[in-house]
Amino acid sequence: MGAFYFQGVSLSFFGGKPAEASKPAKNPKRRVREAAKTLKRPAVSTKAQQTLAAQREAMKRESAQARSQRRADEAEARFEQRKLKREQKHRGH
Repeated sequence: MGAFYFQGVSLSFFGGKPAEASKPAKNPKRRVREAAKTLKRPAVSTKAQQTLAAQREAMKRESAQARSQRRADEAEARFEQRKLKREQKHRGH
């Protein structure tokens, strides 16, 4: 008589502990995939390895930024070429 259930949760009165709401079990296939993913990822163990990993990440970001800038410049150059060609066509013979 000490417990009261409200919207699936057990509320307890008179010093009794409320019942824990059970969590749904994770999908076993998902658990296997997550375990394999964590095992596949090697743990970085030394400061030298951490430094090298940080340098690689920085180089990756820099090269991605340079690649993006190069693509934008090439697109701008193509646009300028099209604009020039368009102007020459309308200039007359």
